[in-house]
Amino acid sequence: MHALHQVAHFDLDIKWSLYKLQYALNHFLNGIGISILNIEEVDRSFHSRLKVKSKKYIYKILNRNSPPAIEKNKIWHIGHKLNVQNMQRAIEFLNGKHDFSSFCKKKSLLEQNPIKTLDEAYIAQFNDQIIFTFVAKSFLHNQIRIMVGTIAEIGKNTLHYKDIINIINAKDRAKAGPTAPPCGLYLAHIEYLDE
Repeated sequence: MHALHQVAHFDLDIKWSLYKLQYALNHFLNGIGISILNIEEVDRSFHSRLKVKSKKYIYKILNRNSPPAIEKNKIWHIGHKLNVQNMQRAIEFLNGKHDFSSFCKKKSLLEQNPIKTLDEAYIAQFNDQIIFTFVAKSFLHNQIRIMVGTIAEIGKNTLHYKDIINIINAKDRAKAGPTAPPCGLYLAHIEYLDE
């Protein structure tokens, strides 16, 4: 997974220049694919995980014969033509509050409540790219990748778009499609309470 907008917080007992702190962090993170774009001082009550109002994820599929070059390892390549219209019909059924047990790694269900609310779930196509967008307060482990993998099966005409209803209602991971690879998943934005 990649992050276009990740937020972290930490407490310091000493006063640092924000510029120097950002420079120092980027110096030590150089070479591992992380870059600190902004640092700001926040109230001690702020928590980067617990104060989340919603998270927006996107998932990218490259749908053409030729594999990616520039976006290698940053997009899921599917070489045969997908039925995007049926994929768009299917994703609409995921919007709202559901038990998403079918779209979660089995072991994770022991630790998490499978009932989640998807505020937004939609697909847009731009030339040979298919972009999924998901917005919710929280997600189950692998939920997005399993939903994408299942909807890709609908795009391949392996499943009918209305099969998504039965998959949701089954509450059984075995009924859903494969887990899409992590390369196409991006954390795009986090919205916080009191923003």
